[in-house]
Amino acid sequence: MYLDFFIQYTIAFCTTLFLCVFLLRVPHILTNQSSLINQYYYGHFTTSIPLDYVLVLIYLAISMWIIKMAEIKRQLYKIGIVIGTTCCLTGGFCYYYRQRPMSTEFFSKWFHKAGYMTIVYDVILLVMTYTIIEYLKNNK
Repeated sequence: MYLDFFIQYTIAFCTTLFLCVFLLRVPHILTNQSSLINQYYYGHFTTSIPLDYVLVLIYLAISMWIIKMAEIKRQLYKIGIVIGTTCCLTGGFCYYYRQRPMSTEFFSKWFHKAGYMTIVYDVILLVMTYTIIEYLKNNK
């Protein structure tokens, strides 16, 4: 069961990342921070991708825990939980970093320069990943 989930998650994550970041360039369009995005995804590929893999997994784990505890059955409501969880988590991180002076750390620069548009990007990333996981789970 857990192995199935991690395979589905890995497929969904890689598909979403390829489509959003490398093909459609969604973060470039939404945030207008091409230099930061290029530094993160291209310059530090070997550390950034595993970090994103873990962060997206944590966001989804929190969302899925809420879905399970609330016994939500309808797919649209589940997606709403993913959106809400992502908005709260990314919004919280954005608020935290913007309350402090900008440092040389990537996430400090990211939240200071891209601002709350990072929430929109993360919502797209998480909803696409979650939707692909659900599709794979229901169409074995």
